[in-house]
Amino acid sequence: VVIFPPIDAVQEFSEETTDADARYGRGNAGTINLIYKSGTNQYHGELFEFLRNSALDARNYFDTAAKPGFKMNEFGATFGGPLFTRNNPKTFFFADYSGQRTRQGLTDVDTVPDFQLTPKGYDFSAYSQTIKNPTTGVAYANNFIPLSDVNPTGANILNFYHKYASPNISGKTTANNFLFNPERSVTEDAFDVKVDHRFSNIDNAFVRYSQARDSIAQPGILPVPLVGAVICGPAQDPAHQAVLIETHVFSPTTINTVRFGWSRFFVFAQNWDAGLQLPTQLGIPGVEVTGDRLSDGLPVMSFAGNTSIGDAGNSPTQIGTNNYQWDDNVNLVRGKHSLDVGVELVRLQYNMFQTAYEHGTMAYGTAYSGLAWTDLLFGAPKSGAYQYQHGTRGFRQTDLSFYVQDNYKVGSRLTLNLGVRYEHFL
Repeated sequence: VVIFPPIDAVQEFSEETTDADARYGRGNAGTINLIYKSGTNQYHGELFEFLRNSALDARNYFDTAAKPGFKMNEFGATFGGPLFTRNNPKTFFFADYSGQRTRQGLTDVDTVPDFQLTPKGYDFSAYSQTIKNPTTGVAYANNFIPLSDVNPTGANILNFYHKYASPNISGKTTANNFLFNPERSVTEDAFDVKVDHRFSNIDNAFVRYSQARDSIAQPGILPVPLVGAVICGPAQDPAHQAVLIETHVFSPTTINTVRFGWSRFFVFAQNWDAGLQLPTQLGIPGVEVTGDRLSDGLPVMSFAGNTSIGDAGNSPTQIGTNNYQWDDNVNLVRGKHSLDVGVELVRLQYNMFQTAYEHGTMAYGTAYSGLAWTDLLFGAPKSGAYQYQHGTRGFRQTDLSFYVQDNYKVGSRLTLNLGVRYEHFL
């Protein structure tokens, strides 16, 4: 679904919850048919506003401090009527606008490293696990690791983590020890304009244009620049759609409908750490590609039993689609048969920049030293991956389809829905 019109702009809708009939391809269930309202002989309009805030919301179980704020406003308007004259009008318009503004406080409880950095080394005595040297296998007394044994890059990453997220929940030590309350914001604006024209009693048409723009700021589960390796970040989703439909009545039992549709949808998602050049600062080689700003971001680093850090693995993302659709349908009523015979042509254009590990991943376990944090400190990940994509990838496809649908009313209690559809991918 590309466009989500407000309820007040919908005349009617239906959903095919089982196998759709032969008129609809590319899916075997969940086909939605939606009809927008049209203007009438009189001018009509509506205004609406929905407000919700945190005043009456219950406190989250994990909200040990102040209750996170929540404000949501949904608002809009519709207006329609004759376009040029109210005396025997033949042209009508209908327009709507809807907007949403949401600011939602979130609650995240994380497990972050608990250690003390001294001039001589790292003190992990808060942990009950025995920490050993991964090379010699000898345990460290009191879980104290001297500076001479650590990996410089691992130390940079651990210190970086501790700088932005150190334990802040009273009474918690090594688990569920960090509370983070970020805010999620959503800004949405959308409008539709529909114009109907009656050429004659047997010929009418309408054109509709719709546009929607969403802007989302989804925080991570840790403060920036740690982020938390979840799907998050600023994102924009502009969408456009245009429809032109002409209906001609040859007779009460023969009706022809020609449709043309165009949909354009984009996803622009950014990573929170873009432009900070963190891999270079931390000493992680092979991530940033010279001249490619999209390669800049913090790799996903996971730590067994603890909270991960890093930009979302699939960010940044750039996805663009253009869908063009033309079809001609003839409806024939012959006795107990209602026949639909038609042809459909679809042109798909798809451009994409996205991989699963755009800045790389590193997973740290307990196999080498006994603790994920110290495996990091020794620079000993158990696995890793990296997928770099230079530029976008394109996909183009043209589909030509033919169909016949027969809704045969056998009796007052039985109707047979029979259909056949042929699809050819050019």
